[in-house]
Amino acid sequence: MNISLFFSDIWATAIVIPGILMCIIPLRSKFRIPPSHILPWFIPLVLVLCVLSAYIECRTGSLGNSLTFFILLAFLCGSSFAVLNLPPLKTLYIISLTLTVMSFGGISCYVVDGYFYPETSPLNGNLGIMVQWIFSLIMMALASTVFAKRILWILDNLHLKRIWSLAWLTPAVISLVNVMMVPKNYANIHVGRIYSVMILIISVNFLVFIISQFMFFIIARSTVEHYEDLNAIQLLNIQASQYEALRDYIEYTRRIRHDFKHTIRTLSAYAAAKDYDALCNYIAQYDREIQSENKQYFFCEHSSTNAVLSYYASIADKYNIRTDWKTDIPASIDIDDTVLSIVFGNLAENAIEACRKIPESERYIILNADTQTEGCLYITMSNSFNGIVNKSGTEFISTKKAGQNSYPSGIGLKSIEKAVASHNGSSHFYYDNQTFYCDVMLQYDNPTSA
Repeated sequence: MNISLFFSDIWATAIVIPGILMCIIPLRSKFRIPPSHILPWFIPLVLVLCVLSAYIECRTGSLGNSLTFFILLAFLCGSSFAVLNLPPLKTLYIISLTLTVMSFGGISCYVVDGYFYPETSPLNGNLGIMVQWIFSLIMMALASTVFAKRILWILDNLHLKRIWSLAWLTPAVISLVNVMMVPKNYANIHVGRIYSVMILIISVNFLVFIISQFMFFIIARSTVEHYEDLNAIQLLNIQASQYEALRDYIEYTRRIRHDFKHTIRTLSAYAAAKDYDALCNYIAQYDREIQSENKQYFFCEHSSTNAVLSYYASIADKYNIRTDWKTDIPASIDIDDTVLSIVFGNLAENAIEACRKIPESERYIILNADTQTEGCLYITMSNSFNGIVNKSGTEFISTKKAGQNSYPSGIGLKSIEKAVASHNGSSHFYYDNQTFYCDVMLQYDNPTSA
């Protein structure tokens, strides 16, 4: 066995290690297991597989090396799905992105070796492998510093399945083009202008890759901002609705006060005539009229939260949903009004949507919120539903259609999680038989504590 070729093959195959670190370092917060628990055994295992690949290469030739190398890539891709705490489509995007970056390093190896060693077969030159390592290390450093925040931002804020189902395709196609550019014989690429055309195609391919990812980030940010605008519009619509209801109620009470003197005269006339049946009937009719018109709700002293809850309480009454809502939120609390509106709005809307799918006799929503623990707002809610849950991995998927006065379909719980995270809180959603549960906690600064 050629020892020099053996170590050269190890050097070439171990290029997967920067690719692994390219995923681990920027995404360390997304791992199911802390990276410090993974790296001590994972990297040595990869090195053992690289040694095995090099040994097979020396014994069987390039076919054996290619086979073991692709087996190694399959192992790494499967490991990514196992350890990354991300939905499958987001994990697929990360894998596709990493493989594409590695493919540019690989094709640069062939370009360099093809130039300096035109008479040899591919992958026989250490200079190209060194260039590949330099390129991979530079990209790993950029991914860990410059691009890490952008990648994490997209993963944390963009939750539309239809976008993620397409996001991985562009890197995958670019990676495939790079693979197809690998020469079978270096002598062939020096015929005519093939070598210069090859460099041009690779350069254009790399430029397309950079531009496509930049555009993806812009589209992601625009999409998220669009949904944030929808949340703000939703809040404004709710507050406008409550303003109209309050104005109607004020007008109604003014009319009642104006007409009350006539009511007193009528009651006095019935009493003077001792027509107690007519008196009782008139009082009952008057009470029904008061109860039926312009029902008002009051849940807490916090104005925007009370407006949101009142809005959805009226919708719950419309669909004959029994509600038991107890919220103790002070008028002044160090939590953004938008955050509270998103949390309570999505919780109430999802619960109402779930209750509408079951018989009226089974519909109920129980909501409790309090600030009894200093610096924390605890929210618990339970509601009945039909027992059917749509999930993609660990994510709950909504089946409702987005309407003019509803939050965007399918991202309600994600909106809650994001809003809660902005206040160092937590959220937990689970179900049991015919009941869905939501536990939410938000932290805030208590101005009275010092």
